[in-house]
Amino acid sequence: QFGLLGMLAAFYGLFFGAASHARVKTVTIWLAVVFSIFAIGYNTADSYAYLLPAILAMAIWLGLGLATALAELRGLSRHHLARLAVCAGLLLAIMLNAVEQLPHVDASRDTAADAFGEAVMDQAPARAVILTHFDKDTFSAWYYHFALGRRQDAAVVVEPLLAFAWYRKDLLANYPGLRIPEQMGLSWRETLLRANTRPVCDTQLEAAEVLRCEMP
Repeated sequence: QFGLLGMLAAFYGLFFGAASHARVKTVTIWLAVVFSIFAIGYNTADSYAYLLPAILAMAIWLGLGLATALAELRGLSRHHLARLAVCAGLLLAIMLNAVEQLPHVDASRDTAADAFGEAVMDQAPARAVILTHFDKDTFSAWYYHFALGRRQDAAVVVEPLLAFAWYRKDLLANYPGLRIPEQMGLSWRETLLRANTRPVCDTQLEAAEVLRCEMP
């Protein structure tokens, strides 16, 4: 994300930065290596998020590289103008990168989560058990159900978490009338359907109908 020039400046700072920053380099190298190994070995779709400490370490190297490069310019005959030119170039690079990246990170017009959560709450039958399966459907349903207080007659259940006893205990505290067997049958959906006299609905992220419901 720093671009090729940023990468070169970062490694320049790492290898040729001031020797007085040796301890800083040691700590940041350790952070970058350990978190990179963890992120690469952590086999999930969003494991790249664990590279953030490595990116922060590289930002420190980048700062060291730029500081070292500017210090080297002091030896030039017209170092003042040279340093101003370098600073202006860096500022311009940051501004161009910001303009390029802004459309990719601006979520102000993305209302997909709102629309999905609203549709789930509107379409769920009375006293439904709403089974979510991923982060997107779970967080949207949680927000509408818990934060906005919608559909207090329903129960939002994260199906992958039902394997954990602590989560089943938490559900019983939130929904005292919900029956959750300790052991799963053919599926948690079928288990909940048989244990409760309530509709069980699966969320569907990509389908036209956001819920697929089965009545008891």
